[in-house]
Amino acid sequence: MVLTPSLLFADQTILLRKGGKVIGNVVGQNEKTITVQSDSGKQTINKRDILKIIYKDITREEENRIRKEEEKKVQENPQVVEEPVQVIPPPTSNEPSRSRWSAVWRSAILPGWGQWYTDNKLEAKITGGAFLGSLAYAGYSRSEAESAKSKYDDAVSKSSSTGALIYGGGIANFYLLTVVPSARADYESSVQAYNTSVYVLGGVYLAQLVRTYFLGKSWEQGASPNPVAWTVVPRPDWSAGKVGWGAEASFSLGF
Repeated sequence: MVLTPSLLFADQTILLRKGGKVIGNVVGQNEKTITVQSDSGKQTINKRDILKIIYKDITREEENRIRKEEEKKVQENPQVVEEPVQVIPPPTSNEPSRSRWSAVWRSAILPGWGQWYTDNKLEAKITGGAFLGSLAYAGYSRSEAESAKSKYDDAVSKSSSTGALIYGGGIANFYLLTVVPSARADYESSVQAYNTSVYVLGGVYLAQLVRTYFLGKSWEQGASPNPVAWTVVPRPDWSAGKVGWGAEASFSLGF
């Protein structure tokens, strides 16, 4: 009773053959009709008017998919439409229901964990590798920026009046005119590289969270997720002065 309350007491969605649906609880039935308790009160529905009963609330996309599946069954076997729907109590299970958020919070803690949890283990390895790679790049860029700042501060110190007193005016002028501008350019470049690495790290983290949400949504519904695909197509290169071949690579990630 603790593990299956959502199955036992949740509203059912009754899809009608002629379109539309009724949401409520099936509280009674006989050979020809069922009685449904909905927000608007009790109503009796002929079983021959029922397309299918789903023991949960469904989205418009799920409803359209179910209708297409049932229409295909009718086309393959026209006698199906003559048979009234049999109302069967939902199966009980000791397994907890799937939730996309159980995958999302795992990926929020450890990128790749959510994909692994939803049985997308190849994507989990790719995601984990991409996150660790971007994290390592951000750490390296930070270290380079700190080193460049230290060199720049040292050059500024030696080119100052204090540096002139310690090392002499000639050395101070040399640092001021040559070393300081170069050190400043290196420092600015390293800071820009570090900022870029942080953006890449944040982008990888957010992208894998969004991807995990949609993977969890497909896993929750028992459907196959949109695949990750990449292609490399050779292309002739007719640039001026040379003839050769190149390649065009494309990458697609379905959400």
